[in-house]
Amino acid sequence: MRTLLATCVVLLAGCSSTPPADVPDASLPGVARIDVSAWNGVVSEQATGLLEQLGRAWAGQSADLDGDGKVDLLALRDADGALTYRYEPSANGRPGWILERLPDGHERLSMDLDERTFWDVVIDEFPDGRRLVMKDRDFNNKYDFRSTATRTASNDGWDVVEEVDATETGAWTETRRFRMDDVAWQGAKCNGFRNWVVAPELANTHTIGQTTIGFAGVPSGPHDDSTSLACTQAHRDKLMRAFACALDRLGCLDLANRELATLAWATVTTRKILVGCGNDCAGAIAATNQVPDKDARSRMAWNPAELDRLSDQDLCSTALHEMLHWAGAPHDEANHDDGSDQIYACGHYCGGCTHEGPLQPPRSSMEDCVVCAGTEEERVRCGWKQKLADITCPTYNLCHGGIGVNAACSTCQGLWYYDCMDSKLSDAPEFYCCATCAAPADRANDKPCTSSPTLRDSCNQPPPECP
Repeated sequence: MRTLLATCVVLLAGCSSTPPADVPDASLPGVARIDVSAWNGVVSEQATGLLEQLGRAWAGQSADLDGDGKVDLLALRDADGALTYRYEPSANGRPGWILERLPDGHERLSMDLDERTFWDVVIDEFPDGRRLVMKDRDFNNKYDFRSTATRTASNDGWDVVEEVDATETGAWTETRRFRMDDVAWQGAKCNGFRNWVVAPELANTHTIGQTTIGFAGVPSGPHDDSTSLACTQAHRDKLMRAFACALDRLGCLDLANRELATLAWATVTTRKILVGCGNDCAGAIAATNQVPDKDARSRMAWNPAELDRLSDQDLCSTALHEMLHWAGAPHDEANHDDGSDQIYACGHYCGGCTHEGPLQPPRSSMEDCVVCAGTEEERVRCGWKQKLADITCPTYNLCHGGIGVNAACSTCQGLWYYDCMDSKLSDAPEFYCCATCAAPADRANDKPCTSSPTLRDSCNQPPPECP
């Protein structure tokens, strides 16, 4: 649960240079919480409660993220200054993820996606900007996917190389190369930060615990409430509701794509972001720059005109989309702008089954669910169907000729399983019938293909998160 949201919470909450108050919290003695009173009446009490917990985590303190009254996120600081976050979502004591941040700037996020005592995804971010991702995609305790990202020569993005080890013997084969820019756009591609002016009070900091954080209101460009680029109170309220909604919809994302949900939660809980208006790119909703500034804050610039145009539901979807950019979710610049990639799909599906974006005609919510999924199990959760097609025949005798003449079928048909975008699933097909018997065992067929099966199909129903 990344500091992204916690920071958004604090930054959106204030409209002046007054820092948020340190308020003693009786439930966790000795721990200060961030005053999120500015959100009261704008979002639900449940949302403000979560934001307070995120404020604790953001300040390097332990927190209760699921609201059950028990600490589930442990924040541990070593004598040398290393900070470790350990999230334990279940009672078995096995962490769902651990984020380790070393004083030299090296950061490692380890995820246990199936709670089977192995780090299924490990993401290393190095001080020089390199990123190394290792994945065990089939959950057999062996890494079979590797992604290496290095800074571009122009230092405005990453060149990414993805490789697979199909035999899991260390024989890596490159599968694709792509580029990720520092700034990710939602909508028209132009520099959404060109008018970004941080008001003087936003350069100040407020110390909670051992962590220095930014505070105050939403920057605009220029910083003048009379301009069309400024964030009005109505805009701030819309953004508060959008981020509160996006936080809530991470529960959907945990079922749709646990890896991306874990990445987003780890980001929201442990990192900072400065959110504001000032994006005047025509047709652009928002732009996110993941790379931290001198105050260790990422930036997110929204277009006031789009805030006026879009519904709360569309803004929830967009906030979730931008949150994934903030978290560093991979995307290929070559196809992200057309609205067809996984980040768009997850934002649409878990953001409320919406379809705002450049892809025309838009995908169905069922298709968004499938594209969002990270594993076959997650694809099946969207829905599945059967198709009758040729299969390898069983070895037992279904074909008969004269006395003592028996043989297996020559060709057979069976029921294959597919996801809702017609990709075949790994489940073995079910035998249905014997299509042909070869001579001389062609006088009788124990299982002829003389009828059509009833094919099961849940793909004509809405996916789980959609009405």
